[in-house]
Amino acid sequence: ALVHFERVHVSEASVAVAYRRSSRRPDLSELGPLARELLAVLHLLPEVQRTTLHLAALRAGPALETPAELAERCGAHARAELLRQVHKLLLQVDLGGDPASLARALGNLV
Repeated sequence: ALVHFERVHVSEASVAVAYRRSSRRPDLSELGPLARELLAVLHLLPEVQRTTLHLAALRAGPALETPAELAERCGAHARAELLRQVHKLLLQVDLGGDPASLARALGNLV
């Protein structure tokens, strides 16, 4: 059933991240698609210590949709924000080193 949402607001969030690459490849079969995608990008970095990722707020005006569609929209927003921040982190780290190797590594993800 469709529901009229007058206003939707999901507050901004901060996510603390610490990561150290292991010599063995993790078993990704039990993880969801977002976790697999994040780990694939993070695996390009040797280590991330006490980094905070900032996710922007979601604000939406009047909408006529099902609660499941609204949940999907909120989830897609969170996914896009997490990936945007992780890619930003990756670029900040690697542009100080070897941008050509970053381009090759990102090409291997596709």
